[in-house]
Amino acid sequence: MLTLGTATHAALAPTERTALDELYTALNGDGWTNNSGWKTSDTPCLDWHGIVCDATGTHVIEIDFFNNNAVGSIPNSIQSFTQLRVLDLTLSKLGSSTIPAEMGALAELRELYITDASLVGNIPVELAQLAQLEILYLDDNFLSGQIPEGLGLLDKLRELRLYNNQLTGPIPNSFGSLRVLADLRLYNNALTGEIPASLTNLRSLEFLNLDWNALHSNDATLNTYIDQRLYNTASTSYLDTQTLDANPIQADVGETAVRLHWTAIDTTPQTSGGYNIYAASNADGPYGLVKSVALKSTSNALIEGLRAQTTYFFKVRSYSDDANVINLPTPLESSGDLYGR
Repeated sequence: MLTLGTATHAALAPTERTALDELYTALNGDGWTNNSGWKTSDTPCLDWHGIVCDATGTHVIEIDFFNNNAVGSIPNSIQSFTQLRVLDLTLSKLGSSTIPAEMGALAELRELYITDASLVGNIPVELAQLAQLEILYLDDNFLSGQIPEGLGLLDKLRELRLYNNQLTGPIPNSFGSLRVLADLRLYNNALTGEIPASLTNLRSLEFLNLDWNALHSNDATLNTYIDQRLYNTASTSYLDTQTLDANPIQADVGETAVRLHWTAIDTTPQTSGGYNIYAASNADGPYGLVKSVALKSTSNALIEGLRAQTTYFFKVRSYSDDANVINLPTPLESSGDLYGR
């Protein structure tokens, strides 16, 4: 005769039970699309929507609030989930909320999804402590500042999506150490500078999109490597979509006018956009916009109404109509300064 018993679970760690209550409050659990069990059951691991525990019922290993109308901010007590492996807050409403540095304490975290959640602020450097992390999606937010160099230390990272933010600065050189990275999407930011040649070390990389930034490289091997892995883009080269200074530029100087000449950016197919021309009375700026030219195939422009016997410094910068780059610094890297009298 077979006797059937009832499976039992150990009690959830008290610190984690408290942290769940704080999470419910911080993210307005009463307004969730689905909060079943949270207010009617005393067994989170069995009955609470979005919560998965380990086999013993001692620790939370997954929190899944995907598109669950979570509104508020991530509490610092998130660090209490010491065995958490998956956290998904995609399509939450975390407006004016930042990623807490305490999230770096989630030593077992494998997957972190906070997509389209209205996050602001910087990416915490503490995320570089997530040594087990395999997937990091922070796309479609309002994150700013530079990408932490330490993210390149996450040697188990397979997918990194930071696109559609307001990130600035360079691509970290350390990214060349992400040996298992297969998917890297950084498009629609305000990233600047030279792309590190170390990216060619990414032998597992299959999908890459750097469009709509201000990135550049004169390394033909690197450019070919990037273009061979383009993903979700209509261009044949990532350079077609970058906002860059034209270099070099020359000038035909008149008494109150100057015609600037530069090398037109050769894009195939021709991307929509043109050039913005900036002027300053000092080489270090500040530079102000004085003229826009609507075609990227254009290689010169006449600037009129200048003061005679006055020194001017000019910069010519390409732009693309489809770009979401709104806060690029002025000036960018360039040796295209000139002066006219």
